[in-house]
Amino acid sequence: MTRIEELAAIARDSVNKGVYGVDEWIREDNKAFAKLIVKECGKVVYDNAIERRVRPDINPRPTHYAIAVLDHFGVEE
Repeated sequence: MTRIEELAAIARDSVNKGVYGVDEWIREDNKAFAKLIVKECGKVVYDNAIERRVRPDINPRPTHYAIAVLDHFGVEE
């Protein structure tokens, strides 16, 4: 199973299908899936910035890129 498939399954399971009609459920499922993808992207950026230990003279705070990705999409950390 790919990571995208895993995230899709997590999103599907996170939406309470009994509360929504079909159209609303699909919309909420898509929204949950998109948020998970954005969070995953932010995590990858953050983890890579920390792992590479970017020199402070190049970028004093490399993790701000991860925060920028989350902020751009309006997803909380």
